[in-house]
Amino acid sequence: MDWRLLLLPSPPWRRGAVAPFARVAGDEVYGDNGPLRAWLEQQGIRYVLAVSCDHRVPAGAGHLRAGALAARLPRRSWQRLSAGEGAKGRRYHDWAWITIPGPVRDTAGC
Repeated sequence: MDWRLLLLPSPPWRRGAVAPFARVAGDEVYGDNGPLRAWLEQQGIRYVLAVSCDHRVPAGAGHLRAGALAARLPRRSWQRLSAGEGAKGRRYHDWAWITIPGPVRDTAGC
């Protein structure tokens, strides 16, 4: 991914640009950005974006905080995977896969 594209004064999702990449990964700074997620979905770009624990996620009959949704998952849902070597050694993250209704709509202005 060309990170310079995300650092432009006028982000591509605000000016109708066509994406020169097929996948995106990012932390909660990008995951909490509703317009970015909507643009990625419109472009058909696969993405994995972290969200903050207070981010609202569509689930069942309403929306839940991401942290509350994660807390409801059974222990067997989680996998600990390595993200490779970091400055302080190997980096591990816990991952769980859930399916949410899509496309995701930004209802809170995040």
